[in-house]
Amino acid sequence: MAYFDYLPKVQYNNKQSVYLLAKAKIIQNVFEKFGTFYPYIVRQNDTPQLVAYREYGSAEYDWVVMFSNDTIDPYYDWPLTDVQFNAYMEKKYNKNVQLTKSDIQHYIYTGIGGDSQAKINRKSWVMSSETYNQLSSEDRSGWTSVSVYDYEQEKNENKRKIQLLQANYLPQIVTELRNIFV
Repeated sequence: MAYFDYLPKVQYNNKQSVYLLAKAKIIQNVFEKFGTFYPYIVRQNDTPQLVAYREYGSAEYDWVVMFSNDTIDPYYDWPLTDVQFNAYMEKKYNKNVQLTKSDIQHYIYTGIGGDSQAKINRKSWVMSSETYNQLSSEDRSGWTSVSVYDYEQEKNENKRKIQLLQANYLPQIVTELRNIFV
């Protein structure tokens, strides 16, 4: 049964509608158990429905994939395909995707190698373009630019790393959801 089938119905403009604001707090103790989830990498062109079909045997469990990752917006919270990503970039930045590869988003510090905690912490330093432009050429040493394109692409690629609920917990989740809303 699809997720929306479990949600309560309300009257809106003299029509019966699904009450979308009702969000179940699904069995917190299941979600807190070690081993409840496993890591999953979303492939190019995967949708929540395709992942659900592949992992749970039915595309109707797409809501489990979404719930497991606190995904609300299936377009912007889910990794975009290459075509979608390029369209998103052009719309957001109002320019050709190739131009965003030369626009600087920020700078990261990559100048000090090593494995001490202090040196590792320096590698997480981020500097805005405005601040970088105010530095002397000597102070710019060790800083590497990150383009707008690379910044957005890294954010998109990080969305590929999700977690999925172990399939053996699925009946318990469905039963609980049914008890809450039906």
